[in-house]
Amino acid sequence: MKVVVPVQDAKCADTLGAFIRNYPWPTDMEFQVAHIVQPVLVNSFMSLLPAPLTLSIIEERTREGEVIVKRLSDTIKEAFPSARVSEVLIEGDAKSEIVSLLEESDADLVVLGSHVKTAMQGSVSRAVVAHSPCSAMVIPIEQREPKKTKDKLHIIV
Repeated sequence: MKVVVPVQDAKCADTLGAFIRNYPWPTDMEFQVAHIVQPVLVNSFMSLLPAPLTLSIIEERTREGEVIVKRLSDTIKEAFPSARVSEVLIEGDAKSEIVSLLEESDADLVVLGSHVKTAMQGSVSRAVVAHSPCSAMVIPIEQREPKKTKDKLHIIV
């Protein structure tokens, strides 16, 4: 079984790592941990920056992505020493690049996190689930805290 695990940040890596470690996977597993490096958008204010500066931004994003991917890969390797684990960094739009990766890799499952911005899924996880050629599991990264109501005294004059 081949599982693609896109990871966005350190918190996502930790949450997905804990989920993967505790899930009852079959014995013959292959995991591909991926990070999508957001490019410097041409039509944004960033396009006004000199080329060396935009290049350093992409290099920094790539270094951060490598650290995040390695962190999750190490967690998976530690939990499942017999599993095959590969790592990939791709530059582009997260929504389309993850779906393309799933199609190219012939994945059986995608396990991705959601920062739960709207309803049950964030925009990336919602798009991946909608267009994925394989099954998907969405793991909430941040739990919404219930709103705290304060007892206020309202005086109307």
